[in-house]
Amino acid sequence: MFAKLVLSGVLTLACATAGAEDQAVATPRSHPTLAQAQAHYEQAVRVAHEEYVRELKDVLKVAMAGGDLVEANHVNDVIREVERGEAPSKAPVIASTGTGKALLVKVISVAKPDVNALQQQIASDQRDLARLQADLPALQKTFADMESSKREEPVVSGGRVVRRQQVNTYSQNAIAQAQENVLRNQGEQRKLKTHIAAVEKQIADANKTRIINGVLPEGSPIEVVASTPAHTALADTMEAGATFRMEGALKTSAGHSAQLILSRAVPADAP
Repeated sequence: MFAKLVLSGVLTLACATAGAEDQAVATPRSHPTLAQAQAHYEQAVRVAHEEYVRELKDVLKVAMAGGDLVEANHVNDVIREVERGEAPSKAPVIASTGTGKALLVKVISVAKPDVNALQQQIASDQRDLARLQADLPALQKTFADMESSKREEPVVSGGRVVRRQQVNTYSQNAIAQAQENVLRNQGEQRKLKTHIAAVEKQIADANKTRIINGVLPEGSPIEVVASTPAHTALADTMEAGATFRMEGALKTSAGHSAQLILSRAVPADAP
């Protein structure tokens, strides 16, 4: 009797194990592919890169608003490297002038804005803008086609097809990339239009503006813009080699030297 019970238990356990194995075979696990893993990684890198640049530009705005030229130059160098796709290195440190918001500027030259150079900037921007505008319809069509493309897949239950459902033909990553291409194109167009308008204003104001090219005591270059009649008249009297204490609003952008919009300037040896 005992032997029969043991044999019955063994058979029951064997049947249960076999049933579990059959069920595992019937529902194989789904594993991500190498292409999917690479796509997830590339998307994460893109998102992190864009967020890093946004944060850097926020830091730059704070530094400029506070008149901190040291921090602004440092952050500006990092932004240039990141936007070129380089690993950020230590930016060269520019020592403080020791004068708070007033900067000691040694005058190198004073001139009117170079209208020819400004016109060339506009022409270059307009060429880039035309290219982006020509590319946009194709990018929008690709995104719309990928987003709307569907295919039918069977839904199986109990070994038979119970219904069919529509799913996207393209992966969510591929659709997101197509949308990102459209948004990037539109963003670049907005930047170019803003820059063209700013340069056109510079051309219109060229006769009443002076550009003072100078250097700080540490040797870093700075461009000072004098745009009021009083400041323009003062700039016309500045001689190369003279040093002034200058105040104003600091501006900078990736790829450009620091720029000071002049609000006050006095000789460095003035009381």
